[in-house]
Amino acid sequence: MLSTALEILNRLAVMLPLLTVGVSSLADEKKLGFETSHEVVLKQLSQGLYHVKVDLGELPIGMKGNVHIDLINNFDLDFPVKDLKASCGCTSVSFDKDTIAAGATVRLELALNTQMIRRNAEQAFQIRLVSGRGDRHDITLAVRYRLAGMVAFGKEMVSQEINADVKRQQLAVPFFLTPPTLPKQVSFEMSPSNDGVSAKLAPADSGWQVIIDVEPLFLPRKGFFTTLNAMNDAGETVDHMSLVFYQAKDIELSPRTLIFRGNDEKIGADGILHLHDEKDRPANDRPPSVSAKLGELKLAVKCTRIGKGIYRLHVNCDREKLAVPAEVADAGTEVSWHIVTASRVVGLSSRVHFSCIANLPTP
Repeated sequence: MLSTALEILNRLAVMLPLLTVGVSSLADEKKLGFETSHEVVLKQLSQGLYHVKVDLGELPIGMKGNVHIDLINNFDLDFPVKDLKASCGCTSVSFDKDTIAAGATVRLELALNTQMIRRNAEQAFQIRLVSGRGDRHDITLAVRYRLAGMVAFGKEMVSQEINADVKRQQLAVPFFLTPPTLPKQVSFEMSPSNDGVSAKLAPADSGWQVIIDVEPLFLPRKGFFTTLNAMNDAGETVDHMSLVFYQAKDIELSPRTLIFRGNDEKIGADGILHLHDEKDRPANDRPPSVSAKLGELKLAVKCTRIGKGIYRLHVNCDREKLAVPAEVADAGTEVSWHIVTASRVVGLSSRVHFSCIANLPTP
């Protein structure tokens, strides 16, 4: 019995792949969601390079699967394979030979993770079989596929100037929705919400778009920042996009009360800064120098230009460093701002509110 078991183990050892590349493996705990096989023929480009196009078709989004590629070598050449290189970290490739013999068909095994959130349904990556004899003896596989069941915004952030004299405004944002997901399975939710802003899914010339209706009279005069969430029919958030609305003639620093949200590790808040005087704007309208403190705690600040003289401010800190209890924060803890413009130094302050998901630990 023991000798039989050892013999089986020795056979398995011989069968293990010689070459493997990638961050994933076929033994990952994530459940396999698809398996597909493709046969392709090796070709030579006009530049003398060896190239293969592989179209995997439609693959489900946010899953892991196995892809088997059978590569046919119709050339009278043997191709040594010393190494494997993949251009995408979402792919693991294994190959159990060190040569692709003339006239032979060999199999490459891919473990592929299709990402949940993408800004394009068309995905592509490359696999390179390195010969060790220079580029002209290498083989490149150009792999492409299309995401099925995709629900994603075409942009990560949209900023819009609001004209208070107009009763209603609309803006359209590209949206990716691919079968088998149906339009009725998608809904939208804003956090924080506002009665003056609503969103709905609508057909576009090619594909889909999100129509955002805005009634400026309902928006704060100093601007409004919100996150638009795309939800599936189970009520889960599958993608999100930042929305920034502002009235250029009135904005200085908004909102007056910063709403901190976060998780067990970090909490953060967002605001809008408007330098309405051209003398205050840095050359080429670069972001000004901004620092901020919550009480005595220094916050990390990111200042991003979103329009002429308009900047998005994001502040955050490690939750464990925040030693201010919630009741003290509600009693009047403020964020103090130190803003260096092109013509002066400005000191401003903002009130603070901690949302339910960022409740502060009590001492």
